[in-house]
Amino acid sequence: KPKPKSKPPADPLAMFRRRPADRGRPDSNRLKLSDEEADRIAKASLEKSLREEEGEAVSLDTRNYKYASYFAHIKKRIQESWHWPPEARKYFGKLKLKFVLRDDGKLHRVELLSSSKYKILDDEALSAIAKAAPFRPFPLAFKRKLLPIEAVFSYENSSRIGYR
Repeated sequence: KPKPKSKPPADPLAMFRRRPADRGRPDSNRLKLSDEEADRIAKASLEKSLREEEGEAVSLDTRNYKYASYFAHIKKRIQESWHWPPEARKYFGKLKLKFVLRDDGKLHRVELLSSSKYKILDDEALSAIAKAAPFRPFPLAFKRKLLPIEAVFSYENSSRIGYR
C-alpha cells in the first residue's frame, strides 16, 4: 500500500510571516514615562540634532573677512537696542551668550552660556538680541541655513558698556 501523502500547509511561508510576541520593545507596564519626561526626552533629541546641523559657533568678534560686513550690521543693531538699566548701574560683570540666526536673518534661538551673576544684566543682553532681530538675510557666501554666533557682553562701569 502506498503511504498517504500529507497535506501541504495552506501557506508554506506562514511560519516566517508570524511575528514574535516580544520584538524587544519595552513593555508599556514596565516603562512608565510621564508626559513631561517624554517631552523632555523628545526635546533633548531634537536639540541635539539641531546643534549638529548648526555647526560650530562663530565669535561676534571674529576677524574673518567673510563675516566682517554682516557682523558689523549685527553689532550696530544690537548696540541700538542694548542699554544698561538705570537700576542696575551699580552692578558690573561679563556674560557670554549664543544666538542662532536662520538664513533669512530671523532669530532661531538665544541662550545664556555664562552669567554676569546678575539676572537684570543677563536679561538685558538677551533682550537686546531679541529686540535687534530680525537681521538682514545671510550673504550668499555663507552657504548655511543656520549660523550660531557667540558674543560676550561686558558691563564695565557706569559710562561704558561693550560687547565682542
